[in-house]
Amino acid sequence: MANVLVTGGAGFIGSHLVDFLVNKDYEVTILDNLSTGNVSNLKQAFMKDRVTFVQGDVRDFVTVSKCVREKDAVIHLAALTNIPRSMENETETFDVNTKSRVCSPFPKTTGASPCSTLSMNSRITAP
Repeated sequence: MANVLVTGGAGFIGSHLVDFLVNKDYEVTILDNLSTGNVSNLKQAFMKDRVTFVQGDVRDFVTVSKCVREKDAVIHLAALTNIPRSMENETETFDVNTKSRVCSPFPKTTGASPCSTLSMNSRITAP
C-alpha cells in the first residue's frame, strides 16, 4: 500500500483528493495549517484508519521533513489562493506558493500552481 503526503489536504481540492486516495487504500498523511482549509472537510476521510493529520506549515522545514519520512509520493496543494490577500502579503504568498516547493526535502513532489502565484508573477518586471 502506497503512503502519500498531501499538503493543503484540508482545503477544498485537497480534501477531495484525500477522500479519493483513502478510498483507493492509500495511507495518507495530511499537512495543513488550516489558514484556509477546515478539518470538517476531512470527516469522510477520518472514517478510515489510514489517515494522519498534522497541523503545521509547509514553510517549517522540520515539520515537512518529519511528514515526508517513508512516503512514496508528495502532492503539494498547500497555497495562498486569495488574490487580494496575495497582493497585500507578497512575501508570505511567495514563501508559501513557491519557495516551499523548491525547499521540499522530498525529491519527487508534484503540485498545482494557484492563481495568486500567477497574479504575483504578472507584477514582476525583468531588470
